[in-house]
Amino acid sequence: MKKIILFLTLIISFSLMSCDEKLNTSLYISSIGLEMKEDSLMMYFLCNPLTDITRTDDSELKTEYFKIEANSISEGISKVKETIPFEINFMHLQTVIFHKSFVEAKKLSMFLNFMRDSRIITYNFYCFITEESIEDIYDYESPDTISFQHSLLASPSTVDYFE
Repeated sequence: MKKIILFLTLIISFSLMSCDEKLNTSLYISSIGLEMKEDSLMMYFLCNPLTDITRTDDSELKTEYFKIEANSISEGISKVKETIPFEINFMHLQTVIFHKSFVEAKKLSMFLNFMRDSRIITYNFYCFITEESIEDIYDYESPDTISFQHSLLASPSTVDYFE
């Protein structure tokens, strides 16, 4: 029995050794923004701030995004895969943000056709439409970078309200 437990422990530890390499070579996309600029499609890809899970320094987590100009969604994703030296992973996609210009150009059918034909993105995400610049939306400060010391815990009964 001890030999079986030791054997299983060794197998699990050896199999987990390759996970670090996989995490360092993958780029997880958490949001995609779609916007029309004149006749071309601008695609914005927001990288998860926890992409570098295996980092050891104490630097702040910084949310980063990049943009690609393309004629179609498939072409934009192909350009991303050619440009970025990491494996792009869309399975953690949480939001798709459509700019008003994308919707007004009647390009939602392009997105729906891409989703129907593609297998790289799951159907489990939220969709939003905005008039704001997608670059401004993605240039936010992540709440993960704010220290817990700036938070305040208070009972609602002890807070004074002013009208």
